Order: sequence, then C-alpha cells, then structure tokens
Amino acid sequence: MREDVREIIYKHAMPGTDGRWRAANGDFWKWYHHDPSGRTRLLNVVEDYDYIANNHRTFYLTLNVFDPESFMVDRSQDEITSDNPLGGPADTVEYSLSGRYRCR
Repeated sequence: MREDVREIIYKHAMPGTDGRWRAANGDFWKWYHHDPSGRTRLLNVVEDYDYIANNHRTFYLTLNVFDPESFMVDRSQDEITSDNPLGGPADTVEYSLSGRYRCR
C-alpha cells in the first residue's frame, strides 16, 4: 500500500504515454473482474490496484502489452473462450521479456 511501490507498479503496467497497458492479477489466479450484470474484463492497475493489493499476497502483470483500445473492454463471460479470449494475441502490440530473480 506504499505510494512509492504503487508508482513503480503503475509505471510498469502502463508503459506508454499512448495508452498501452498490461493486465494485472493477484496471486496468479485472479485475472478478471466480474461485475454483477455478468460482464467480465481483464484486471488493470488503474481500476483494480487497491482490490489486488488488499486481497492478494502477490501482484503480477502480463508480459503482453495491450493495444489501448482493449483497455476496459468487457464481454459477457460466456463469450470468453480459448478461441475468443480477452487479452489475446490480436490485442497485443508487444511482449516484454521475463526473468526470475533471486535475492539473497
């Protein structure tokens, strides 16, 4: 909940001034926000930071950097399939590298 940590995560999650963004998740299992009307969207740091920080131990971001037009796009949950995902390759404008770092 520290503001300096929030700023670092936000800068990494929203890497471009043009609206590009990364989806977020908590503890590597909570990827979607489901609203009461049955609409589903990917989690993001703009709308969901407090929820993730307060309800999960670990905060993750996708390696995908998504097109600005896919931000806050929602669909009915039954429309989301492996053939028609939210945040799929069609929405991705670039990927970032990943690495695992160990601190001693």
